[in-house]
Amino acid sequence: INGEPHGDGQPARLRAFVLGESGFVPSIDEHLIGIELDEERRFDVTYPSDFKDEELAGQVAEFAVKVTSLK
Repeated sequence: INGEPHGDGQPARLRAFVLGESGFVPSIDEHLIGIELDEERRFDVTYPSDFKDEELAGQVAEFAVKVTSLK
């Protein structure tokens, strides 16, 4: 967030993610459509202003995603 790590500063690794069912930030899904195994993508996402975590609400976060498995 704003160029700084959020939370404990450690990346979330090996997190299962179901496209269209993330329940996280809706716009993440649109960045991952068509991603392939071993592909990496970086993108910015703006949290909604009414996001449940007030610290993140309205903030821009950079995400880095690498697909390690597809099911």
